[in-house]
Amino acid sequence: ILIGLSCWLRPNALILAPFLAILLPLLQHKDRVRYLVILIFTTVIIISPITIRNLIVFKQFIPISIGVGANLLEGIADYDLENKFGFPAYDQDVAQADVKTYNRPDYGGNQWSPDGLMREKNRTKRAMEAIKSNPIWFLDVMLKRIGFMLSYNDKGSTRWPLNTAIVPILGAEPSFGHSLTETGKPIWSIDPASLANQGKILTQQANIFFQTETNELVIIGDDSSYNDQFSSPIIPLTPYTDYVLTLKLTQQGQSVIKVTSSDTRSILATQIVQGERPQPDTNPDTNPDTNKDKNTTDTSLSDKSNVFNKKLALENRSVKLVIPFASGPRNEIKILWSNDSTALPQTTIKEIELSQIGATPYTWTKPIRVLIRGIQKNVYNTKFLLPLLLVGVFLLILAKQKQALALLLVIPVYYFCFQSILHTEYRYIYLIHYFLFLISATTIYSLVNGLGALVIMCKNKLRDKK
Repeated sequence: ILIGLSCWLRPNALILAPFLAILLPLLQHKDRVRYLVILIFTTVIIISPITIRNLIVFKQFIPISIGVGANLLEGIADYDLENKFGFPAYDQDVAQADVKTYNRPDYGGNQWSPDGLMREKNRTKRAMEAIKSNPIWFLDVMLKRIGFMLSYNDKGSTRWPLNTAIVPILGAEPSFGHSLTETGKPIWSIDPASLANQGKILTQQANIFFQTETNELVIIGDDSSYNDQFSSPIIPLTPYTDYVLTLKLTQQGQSVIKVTSSDTRSILATQIVQGERPQPDTNPDTNPDTNKDKNTTDTSLSDKSNVFNKKLALENRSVKLVIPFASGPRNEIKILWSNDSTALPQTTIKEIELSQIGATPYTWTKPIRVLIRGIQKNVYNTKFLLPLLLVGVFLLILAKQKQALALLLVIPVYYFCFQSILHTEYRYIYLIHYFLFLISATTIYSLVNGLGALVIMCKNKLRDKK
């Protein structure tokens, strides 16, 4: 029943029930064949309303849904880095690929309509032809995808979809904890003329000038992709306090504003500004130069400022930018203007002000955060967890726990065999780790037991000597 219900949410487990037949020889029960028949029959009954509905509506046998063809194409494109096959790599590109294939502009609006079934069948056909003509290459793709399924928070690759296995490290300090609608107390501001005089140009190619007639500071970046261009003077503040930095500006191209420690080693907040509308950086790992120290990165905070800043951008011809941050243990900060993926961006600053909101809440969580960060960095990674898993499998084999091992491995092996064929993001395969972690726990349990036995043995020997 549960396998069938899971297929109402995602079709990944469609053939899991018959796959479970591999457990049949290991079930120590006289009625094991009857159990297997009931398992498959019940799964079919639970899924059948979807199949019957599809048969009535589309006049074709569709067990649950279409989409295999698009997933096959995207799965091949994920590892076709040279674009040898020319398949679309993202959902939004599938429909556009159909426009080119069929010369039908009306296909560009939706990958499923019109003629969704026909288009999907042809996608599957094209993908299967590519697989048949390159079987060894595709087998290597499947093995790499299995390796991706068994990866834990590795920082080596930021390429989609491999970066979906990366978990952001918890901040060492609590982040901004107030509402963005709260009114703070202004504690610092600087006019554009003073900012031009007191600020510091960080690259020779940057062009900084003050427009007297409009009282605006213009920052034109160099032709680099991500370099810091200009820095404000050092701004004093109170440790462990929440602040909101407000700027009024106009923008051409794309740049990023950073709030950093006075030595620029720690980044407290970042905000991407594109055109006249700011886009906050919700994934700091994508920008190598805005992440010298991610101790206080908090994606939920970026999401809050994203919504708030979009509202402000719509209300003003000039963008009013709101950047919240927590000072942590620091009593000084700087504001940096940097390029972000585009050369020669131009930022025109009209107003800049810093407001103090109040004491940062949850500062007592810092010791807990240090502990969790240590676990994330040193335990929750492939180098540590994969050996635990392999040793656990070996120990269960050694202990002749065939049935237990089969029950723990059948779901992961099912996903290794079938999900590795398709485009895979980490969220598709979370399920397997509930089983794999139990196997890893076997290793830890055995290790603790072994150490305990060793301690007892040493105590006994010392007692015998006495």
